[in-house]
Amino acid sequence: MHPMRARGHFGKAQLQSKSGSETVPIGRSKPPATSPPQSRLNATVVTTLLDIESAAIALTKPDELDFLFANEARRIINADLIFCASTRSDQLEIAVVSGVANVDPTSPVVSILNGWLKSVQKEHAQHKPHEFDLTKTGVAGCDLQDYAARHAIWQPTHVHGEFSDRGLIFISSKPFDDADRLLAQRLAALYGYTHQMLALRPKRAKERSARGRKWMWRGLIAAAVLTILCVPVPLTVSAPAEVTPRDPFIVTSSLDGVIEDIFVRESQPVQIGDRLVKLDTTALENRFDVAKNAFEVADARVRQLQQKSLIGAEESEDLELFEIERQLKQVETNYARSLIARANVSAEIAGQVIIGNRNDLVGSPVVVGQKILTIADPSKVEVTIALSASDLLSFEKGTPVELYLDAEPFKSYAATIDHISYEATPREGGAYAHDVIASLKTSDLPRFGARGVAKVRGDTVPLAVHLFRRPITAIRQWLGM
Repeated sequence: MHPMRARGHFGKAQLQSKSGSETVPIGRSKPPATSPPQSRLNATVVTTLLDIESAAIALTKPDELDFLFANEARRIINADLIFCASTRSDQLEIAVVSGVANVDPTSPVVSILNGWLKSVQKEHAQHKPHEFDLTKTGVAGCDLQDYAARHAIWQPTHVHGEFSDRGLIFISSKPFDDADRLLAQRLAALYGYTHQMLALRPKRAKERSARGRKWMWRGLIAAAVLTILCVPVPLTVSAPAEVTPRDPFIVTSSLDGVIEDIFVRESQPVQIGDRLVKLDTTALENRFDVAKNAFEVADARVRQLQQKSLIGAEESEDLELFEIERQLKQVETNYARSLIARANVSAEIAGQVIIGNRNDLVGSPVVVGQKILTIADPSKVEVTIALSASDLLSFEKGTPVELYLDAEPFKSYAATIDHISYEATPREGGAYAHDVIASLKTSDLPRFGARGVAKVRGDTVPLAVHLFRRPITAIRQWLGM
């Protein structure tokens, strides 16, 4: 706010006399008058006040501002001396005296004023204007009974309604009138606001400089980001991957039944002929016993008829029928015996067993052709990558792949794509993905079942395309472009 517009606040201030308990409002005399004398507040005074304001605004140092008010303000106010007081180490002290280059704190007047300011500050009344008698301050050790300039006014400075830790003291040999009090208010208001402006000027300059540097750095960062976004990089996509066996041997059930026992465990090496699985043969053995008994009955009857045929010709016709029946029962018996033999499953190739949790399989029913376990060659592995349909770019056979396994965070495996499935199949979570099969190009092969992430490297594109490919695709689909 402009100093000349601070009239409303300071017009309500009051001056307290140290010589008594009487309070005299600023801007009024005793007895009160309706308005200050107009003879003092003429155009010359106003012009001088405006000159002081212009000079104060142009200054750049606080001590120059104090010197200006201590000396130039005497041109418009009835004061012999003007003192500028400011807070130093939480204590109000005289900083500048009119007509003096350096303040002597041991001089009687300065000592009395510093003591008076200290007493007022103890009473927490430094934010209020006071009018007092310099010879009746009650400060010990100083006697100014014969001092001519005894009339004093303390006019604190306020900025936005709050005390700004400084003020002006006017001393005169003549009593102050209402015009002097009003001018003291205006000078103190101008003094406080110009000090505030001076204090904010470096801060604002620093803020402007900081804003300039901020925008400069923003421009540099934006240029750097744009440059980085134009850097050519290979278009890569990441997808979950698993190490799977190549051309494994699937062990299936050769008949309907229930798994009675499994003789191997996960990752166990086996050789050709090793027992793997046994199916429950209770029903098959019962079937074999029935077929065997039926065969024995048919065989006994055939023998009986053979003996009778030696006696008469009638039995020879029946003998042919029972011979056919005996042969049929023998076939049924042999078939039942073969089923019992097929209940024991053995390894047909050498390799490593992949079965998972065998306890979940024991006791479970199976049908003919149902998978039970897998035998794979540890030296024949491949990588199966579940590449989502949205990430299936123009990858071809031989496209490089880098495999990063979860169990080996500091190691990668190089591979190349062999083929990609034509149709996407549903996966967990309802997503669809293509199976991408890649061959490892290393002799240090990982184990079966190892999982991780595969990075498939495609064509070279700007980094911006690589980063914003998905959002651009989503926007195009949404807009229908």
